[in-house]
Amino acid sequence: MANSKDRSKFQKFDRKAETETFKRSSHNDFATSSELKERKFTGWRYNQMLEVMELWVLGEVTDTVTPAQYKLDPMIMEKVYAQRFAIY
Repeated sequence: MANSKDRSKFQKFDRKAETETFKRSSHNDFATSSELKERKFTGWRYNQMLEVMELWVLGEVTDTVTPAQYKLDPMIMEKVYAQRFAIY
């Protein structure tokens, strides 16, 4: 534990302190669902709230893969992709 002499060097956290302007990245990893829809995103995305992998095609979620499905079949994402895009 810091002694009183060391503690005087610490700054108190100020919730109202002004910060620099923060801009979220425009990369698809940081986009909201509505942004992905607007961008007509196609690809895999991990949905942290639902804990599923989502396959997006032209801005719409077409398929999902749960952790349980993946555990049963580690090739499930490749299979879903191949089925969706008729790649055999």
